[in-house]
Amino acid sequence: MLMEVVTRENRALYGDQLEAMYLMRHRIFVERMHWEGIRKPDGREIDEFDNDDAIYLLVTDDDQVCGCHRMIPTMKPHLLSEVFYGECEVRGVLRGPRVIECGRTCIEAERLPRDRLRIARRVLMTGLMEFCFKIGATHFTGINPVAVMSHYLKLDWDIRPLGAPRTMEDGETYVAVSYAVSEQALASVQRVYKLPKDLVVYRGGSTPLAALLDAEQAPGRMPPARVLAAE
Repeated sequence: MLMEVVTRENRALYGDQLEAMYLMRHRIFVERMHWEGIRKPDGREIDEFDNDDAIYLLVTDDDQVCGCHRMIPTMKPHLLSEVFYGECEVRGVLRGPRVIECGRTCIEAERLPRDRLRIARRVLMTGLMEFCFKIGATHFTGINPVAVMSHYLKLDWDIRPLGAPRTMEDGETYVAVSYAVSEQALASVQRVYKLPKDLVVYRGGSTPLAALLDAEQAPGRMPPARVLAAE
């Protein structure tokens, strides 16, 4: 299994995989988790943040998409700045040129055999930290179920809440958090999950991974920020 990076530059290479991702997100978030507010008649879960600023991390198994993250540079409009800013009432919405939001994280638990599912979950977490480290991010943020936070805490990552936990429409309790990105955090998850290094693959993009965040700050790609950085 690999984690493939899809950006505005190489999106044309991933048309089928992105369609599979939208369908997977609808199956998981709407059909299984009952997020009725995002139900779509065509069975594709897409919102206003699925735009050119979005970077997708696709976990693939023999070219089949079985998991994903959606990453958005936080100097652009993103879920925590535009939708869930009220969940960041303690520390505020963490924004900055080296901060990226991670959202729409999911995995095809029902469609994978147990052994492949375990590997996919590990690739999803290890590849996320590897990607963030390789692009030079200092933090990634998100709003996550409290129930899954124990998995991240076992990795000895530096995790800080941005607000108080809240129960959402699916009955789960979520909390907005920030995760520090570091070489030590990457080494920790690689050690715990014992996966090969260099899980992250970026094909067909002209901008190197290390320059992705800098490219996003280019003139013409920077709308006014709605919420100021918390730190």
